[in-house]
Amino acid sequence: MSEELEDQILEDLYSWLDQIPLSREKKSVRRDFADGVLVAEIIKFYFPEMVDLHNYPPASMIQRKTDNWNLLNKKVFRKLGFELQQDVISKLVAGRQGEHAAEHFLLMLRSKVERKLFQKKRQTESEVIDRKSKSERDQQVPPLTYPAVQKLRGTLEAGSVMANERKLNYKFSTPRTKPPNQQDTVSKLALEEVEQELLTRDETIQVLQAKVRRLEHLLHLKDIRIEDLQSRLQMANQEKISRAQQLFSQHKVTTKHR
Repeated sequence: MSEELEDQILEDLYSWLDQIPLSREKKSVRRDFADGVLVAEIIKFYFPEMVDLHNYPPASMIQRKTDNWNLLNKKVFRKLGFELQQDVISKLVAGRQGEHAAEHFLLMLRSKVERKLFQKKRQTESEVIDRKSKSERDQQVPPLTYPAVQKLRGTLEAGSVMANERKLNYKFSTPRTKPPNQQDTVSKLALEEVEQELLTRDETIQVLQAKVRRLEHLLHLKDIRIEDLQSRLQMANQEKISRAQQLFSQHKVTTKHR
């Protein structure tokens, strides 16, 4: 059961990688990602401002590969909220068969990328709502016109100089703030709740669709496996029949000579 779950996770990971235009064809994950170049391309695809690809040249020597990973660790991974230990980097560079170090790293990277994308989307939506609210408040507050200034000046000149100064200092040192509109606040919260619910439903739909794709792929693999076993069984039966006929022929020849 655990192997089947592992196969599903890996198939989903490979489907995610196939959606990203990489400079190399994916043949062996542990070797293809050993120098960190494709990792930089993945992050560049989602966050172009984070990565300069010319800083990560393809490498075959262990030290050059390690340099690429260390640079990613220092300049890029921290922005995504994680950092790799040196022993993990050594395993990724070595790319030993059976360790699945690259696959485990890519699964973690995908989760960090998806979280960062969600945070950026929420931040953008929040900024749009804030700008809209500010624009509405600005439209409701009338600007201070020149006749209003003249009227204020005339009022101040009617009293004593000291009273005018105190009144002026009070007016300009204590700005009036418009009380928040409760209805706007409630509407904003309701909108955020609806958007959050829609995002949750979208994520649920995507997860279910991924599971359906994994199940369809597993069924396809099982069909191929069944056909292969049937073909082998048929060949084995034919070989047995052929071998039996040969033995029978040899037995007849031996009996005739006797």
